[in-house]
Amino acid sequence: MALETGFYVPPSDIHIDPGLPLSSEYSEEIDPITYEVIRHNLWNINEEHGLTLANVSGSPVAVYAHDFNPSILTERGEFVYFGPYIQFFSGMTDLVVKWVLENRSTNPGIRDGDMFLSNDPMIGTHHQSDVFVLCPIFWEGELFAWTANALHQYDIGGNTPGSFCVDATDVFDEPTPIPPIKVVEGGELRADVVDMYLRHSRLPRIMGLDLRAQIAGNNVAREGLCRLINRYGPRVVKGVMRKILDDAESAFLAKLDVIPDGTWKARGYLETAHPGDRDVYEGRMRVRKQDHTLTFDNEGSHPQTGSLNTSFAGWRGGILAVLNSFLCFDMLFAVGGALRHLRFEPSAGTILSVEHPGATSCAPAFATQMAIDLAHECLVKMVSAAPSLRAGVVAPGGHSQTALVTLHGIDQRGANFGTILTDHLLGSVGAFSTRDGVSTGGLYWDPFSVAPNVEFNEQSYPILTLYRRETPDSGGAGAHRGGNAASMAFIPHRTGEVNHVLIGAGVAVPSASGVAGGQPGGTSWYRYRDGTDIAEMLGGGRIPASLDELSGGDAAPPPKTELVQSGVDVFEFGFTASGGYGDPIERLPSDVAADIEAGSVSEGAARAVYLVVPGDPVETESLRAAERDRRLALGSPNGAAAVEGPALVELSEHLAIVATSDGGTIVCARCRTALTGAGDDYKSGCIREDLPLTSAGPRVGKTEDFIESPMQFRCFYCPSCARRLATEVARAGDEVLDDVRLVVP
Repeated sequence: MALETGFYVPPSDIHIDPGLPLSSEYSEEIDPITYEVIRHNLWNINEEHGLTLANVSGSPVAVYAHDFNPSILTERGEFVYFGPYIQFFSGMTDLVVKWVLENRSTNPGIRDGDMFLSNDPMIGTHHQSDVFVLCPIFWEGELFAWTANALHQYDIGGNTPGSFCVDATDVFDEPTPIPPIKVVEGGELRADVVDMYLRHSRLPRIMGLDLRAQIAGNNVAREGLCRLINRYGPRVVKGVMRKILDDAESAFLAKLDVIPDGTWKARGYLETAHPGDRDVYEGRMRVRKQDHTLTFDNEGSHPQTGSLNTSFAGWRGGILAVLNSFLCFDMLFAVGGALRHLRFEPSAGTILSVEHPGATSCAPAFATQMAIDLAHECLVKMVSAAPSLRAGVVAPGGHSQTALVTLHGIDQRGANFGTILTDHLLGSVGAFSTRDGVSTGGLYWDPFSVAPNVEFNEQSYPILTLYRRETPDSGGAGAHRGGNAASMAFIPHRTGEVNHVLIGAGVAVPSASGVAGGQPGGTSWYRYRDGTDIAEMLGGGRIPASLDELSGGDAAPPPKTELVQSGVDVFEFGFTASGGYGDPIERLPSDVAADIEAGSVSEGAARAVYLVVPGDPVETESLRAAERDRRLALGSPNGAAAVEGPALVELSEHLAIVATSDGGTIVCARCRTALTGAGDDYKSGCIREDLPLTSAGPRVGKTEDFIESPMQFRCFYCPSCARRLATEVARAGDEVLDDVRLVVP
């Protein structure tokens, strides 16, 4: 079986050694009460698995980032339940289980009491730090099911402490990938394998505890599942597993039934492939819906390069992280039902589906996150075409491509330390089609994520936080505003210095796009002030509210670099914010006034972006009318004629295809002005305006500070009513993104 081809592999197509007995018989007749009891028992077993892992590990990556996920799978590797933690693991775990079934069932064999460890991106993870431990569950000598988990382990080797190797040119600069190897045999931990594994790490005790936490989680899940089988019998439990998958499949298909067939596209950019680089790299995604099948591809993405890449598993995982939230939210994360109707057609050798020996250690910060962003943009456009699902439309959220920091050195106790600061998990939620997003509202693709208290950071690591707060004006502007993100600043404390590895993205180019004319979320940033008077200020009882209050040199470090921070240096970093929904000049002035009062939007942004003068409705309307006139004066690409007639299908709440004699016309849904024929790109019928990227929002930085390629913020207006129908961030010279094509019934 060639998993790397990217197509969903039905469990029946896996080639397994005939000497491995499988428990596949099941009961078709299960009463509803028994079904509900066992179904929720399985969910609780999987959740107890996750809680065990977090509690035994104690790592901030597990406790706060929840950078793990447990799963229950059938004997052939089909998902039954997936946990409510990091969702991109939903696109990876089954790949590893299926690989083990095909490649380890003969030699060394799969037996009761075994567990397998793997962190090989070419098999089923996106970077080596996300380590899988897989446990086959046997009943009466037959393989009944699998329980598995993945956990991000902080330092597993490579040329950089923390294992995010931003200067890697290929996998040989990174942690060693380990194909599935038996780490537990017959219930006994294999000392030789564990010793080999821990030898890679700079912090082997922490790594060893993480590994044991993963084993403990699998043991808890195995014991719980065996108790359930003992009580109800294997045929009944297996029957419930099958029904969970079948019901989830039916619920998924019911949503596909209300979405018209069509094609949706997204495009994004990653900056700087390695320290010193000043280029940008394009990623693409296309989703095609035909009847009950969704097909995903990344054709047109840039060839793999530097440290930006993710594996096929990471690309697939990013897609499923979004799909779980948009189309599987009512299925208790039983993504296996949806997977029966998904096809993946990766372009191998690109940043979104790397080939060996390409580097992948930074994948979750770069290309895997890009896959999430691009899948989100495609799926939100797809769901927008279904009026019954439109209330769930939400713009891409914060975190997106963001500013990450790992620290290492000597801590306040004189011991070696290393960590990744997880404050970025404050995240933010994008604007909905019906309401504003949520500032610092977390990550929707990690439902249980929380940011640590600053006191935890200070207790565990040699830093002192000066401030951590929401960033005004960072959320994407729109009729509904995207949630604001956060920023924080700190100094070393009770140590001479701390070492940074900056793993930044979204610094030069916004990545959380706006929807339906909304603006993208603000970019992330790093800022560094050295040789300050912070000691004198703190000694005098003052805490700075901004780096501008401090003396010393000021710098904006590039997004991928290393630096050393001394006790008189102050480091600040801010996170990517969420996209907005709809035209900003259609936002209610009362909402803008409330934003100003809450400190979410500045008065300057209220006037410049929303064209609102607080307390002066006459001046506000005058500014907005003048803006509409300015847009229309840019010129109309057609006659701007109105079209009457029934809508055949809707592209979104702002665009529809109306029946006409030539097969259909795309119109502005508000004024019914004709834009293009149904078979053309609707943007070609809009007024187009190309603006500097800084026009995308008050918190979008200057791209020329970090990259050479000029970037644009493109706006597309209705040629009659002047409503902004779409926006896009693009490299100057790149074609307009033809992002929506529907099949006209």
